[in-house]
Amino acid sequence: MGGEAPRPEIGGQIVFVCYAPGNNGSLYLLDVSTGKVRPLTPDSAWNVDPAWSPDGRQIAYQTTRDGRDNVYIMDVESGDVRRLTDGRGFSGYPSWSPDGRWIAFDSSRDGIEAPPNPPGYYRTIYLIRPDGTGLHRLLTFNDVSSGPAGSMSICTRGSPAWNRETGSSRVVSIRASISRWLGSSRSTSSTRNASRE
Repeated sequence: MGGEAPRPEIGGQIVFVCYAPGNNGSLYLLDVSTGKVRPLTPDSAWNVDPAWSPDGRQIAYQTTRDGRDNVYIMDVESGDVRRLTDGRGFSGYPSWSPDGRWIAFDSSRDGIEAPPNPPGYYRTIYLIRPDGTGLHRLLTFNDVSSGPAGSMSICTRGSPAWNRETGSSRVVSIRASISRWLGSSRSTSSTRNASRE
């Protein structure tokens, strides 16, 4: 993958996902000032949904490198990676809190079966600290509305988005995204509230 024209007047770094022949999705880092592109995930696993830590030193992302969708953290400078979730169910779409103390993610780890059309498991929002401690479910299944004939609605599909206006640690919406810019100070997504303080 080649670089782009340097844009020193803009600066910063962008992490993005590229689906190229021979891989299922790899993370790359674009240095906007120099136009240089650097691969971050050299394996052939699905590596998607990157999220910058507030200090710009780490990237949380979803990967199948161990066979199941899990959330990992990568140190950008060294390239060292560490798994945060334990392989129970699907875990993905990580999102850092504004203060960097928590990572919210979407997961089916509790294994509550959904109706058979389509088959699968309900997913909801969990929090975990960047060191892997403090794991807990943010929403309970009693917090979501019921659908037709009393069936439970699917709770989440996409990235939890934190409220950056107040600086509080509150997940305010669910959104999907393709690339993440280091240093972005506010969310441009506005979807329905699906959170708890």
